[in-house]
Amino acid sequence: MKLKTQIQLTAQCVGLSLLLTFSFQPSAVLAQGSLTPPGSPAPTMKTLAQIEPRTPISTLPLIINAPGSYYLTANLNGISGSSGITIVSGNVTLDLNGFTLQGVPGSVDGVFVGGTFTNVIVRNGTVTGWGAIGVDAWLSGFPRNLVFEHLTISGNGARGLYTEAGSIVRDCLFIGNAGDGIYSGGSSGGGDIAGCIARNNGGYGFSVANGTVRQCQSEYNSTGGFNLIASRALDCSCQNNNGDGFECLGLGDEIRKCRIVSNSGTGINCAAGNSANVVEDCEVLNNSLYGYNSGNASGNSIISRNHFSLNTVGALIIQDSNNLIEENHVVTANGVLGIEIVNAANTNNVILKNVVIGGGLANYVNYGTANDFGPIGSAATATSPWANISH
Repeated sequence: MKLKTQIQLTAQCVGLSLLLTFSFQPSAVLAQGSLTPPGSPAPTMKTLAQIEPRTPISTLPLIINAPGSYYLTANLNGISGSSGITIVSGNVTLDLNGFTLQGVPGSVDGVFVGGTFTNVIVRNGTVTGWGAIGVDAWLSGFPRNLVFEHLTISGNGARGLYTEAGSIVRDCLFIGNAGDGIYSGGSSGGGDIAGCIARNNGGYGFSVANGTVRQCQSEYNSTGGFNLIASRALDCSCQNNNGDGFECLGLGDEIRKCRIVSNSGTGINCAAGNSANVVEDCEVLNNSLYGYNSGNASGNSIISRNHFSLNTVGALIIQDSNNLIEENHVVTANGVLGIEIVNAANTNNVILKNVVIGGGLANYVNYGTANDFGPIGSAATATSPWANISH
């Protein structure tokens, strides 16, 4: 019995010794790394420049003289005798950020591109009330690769936007400027103006050289709707302008699928020296003078598949030579000219498959014999496939 007790005590002592060994030597059970920091703590947050890599604009006037992206932080007012923002560098994006550049009496341009720079973008805001041009990107030079988008340019003392012919202009409003809503000038082609509205400007709504105007509206402008110089207008609306709907200058103006209504002058008016126009698939209605007047132009034009209705003085007045006038539908009042070749000096015009209604003896008038008129009759009696119909 005594031996058994000693054995038990011995076992208990050994167990306690092992327990103490593991309890007081923790590194033998769970190893730990060094508690000394490896170095200074590094920043974990991005800088403002990394989050918004653009330069804020908070006061006017300002000169941008380095490439980069710039943005407004608030509505900003100009000062007399100065432009608001002057850009004298290429590769610049100016984002108005939904804010307004507000001119004051005696101020100059809202935005001025001061030289022949490339790759300039202006977008997203309002430019209004400046003493001269709202956005001037042409007067001081001939910049290239310009983009203007989502701008409202209104109430400025001269033109709204003045830019060179190679620009892209989209989704802009030009309202109440003292000059043209937009003037896109110069000899370089390829300019594109799309989805814009020009209203209540003191000049033309759109004055465009060597460019294309697409899906634009020109209304209530004081000089006229569109002034085209060797340019194209596609799917545009032109109405209630004081003056002509379209004025055509230069070589090869093209007007397709346009609505030209209730202008106080002629719907489409061509000037001397203008030639080789294409006018197709248009509605030309209720204009105060003619629907189409070739003027003393050089001819060589195609006027086809248009609808001319109730233009006050006449529908198609041809004062030049070598034109094709085909498949037009004309409605006039009694005694009002339908399709007229004005004098014997106008030769080699081809007039066929047109329908003229309402003008009586004035439906078709041909002064001279050197033009090719398809026979004139009614649909019931005409046998020629080239016949012109008269009612």
